[in-house]
Amino acid sequence: GGAGMGYVELLVVVEEMGRMLLCSPFLSTAVLASNAALECATEAAQKDLLVDIAAGRTIATLAHVEANGRWDVGGIEMRAAEKDGGWLLDGTKHCVLDGHTADVILVAARTDAGVELFRVGADARGLERTSIPALDLTRTLATLALSQTPAIKISDGDQTASLEVALARTIAALTAQQLGCPHTCPDLAGEFATTPHQFRWPILSVHSTHYNFHPTLVPL
Repeated sequence: GGAGMGYVELLVVVEEMGRMLLCSPFLSTAVLASNAALECATEAAQKDLLVDIAAGRTIATLAHVEANGRWDVGGIEMRAAEKDGGWLLDGTKHCVLDGHTADVILVAARTDAGVELFRVGADARGLERTSIPALDLTRTLATLALSQTPAIKISDGDQTASLEVALARTIAALTAQQLGCPHTCPDLAGEFATTPHQFRWPILSVHSTHYNFHPTLVPL
């Protein structure tokens, strides 16, 4: 149901996940989408989404990057069209984290008021999700093509500044995760150096010098 902790505690958790290279939709759901909802969505929309996220019932993500490749809010060009009391989205979002498996997709698009946030379901009409390969095999990315896709507007007015805050917090979390990775490398190197054996001795051992095996020269 959620531990009720703050952002500092979240960074600690994310750093530990980086240590283990955890393959999980945590960053997309608990960081990216949750921060976007907390900063941009109305109170009613937050309750509707965040309760399910905290309970682990919903995988969510944010789709804001487009063909121009810009991460900042200024790169959002997709426009939302209001029709018959609802909203329709047309366009393509790129590099959507866990976009092909998310239950809920928060799409940033422009209206006459400015940049706003829209909720799109995984089974929405006109939504095509394509998984794309990533250099980091612990992350899954997708391209989302939307064609007259119905969406629910969950913000009220221009959210440019609020979305920038959400993205900045996500960058901080990603940085913490990246810090966790190199912290593990010395531990792994030490374990490797004391586990494999050469001539009955660990390769990182005082005995290895008897056989002219200097630890720094032993091929790994």
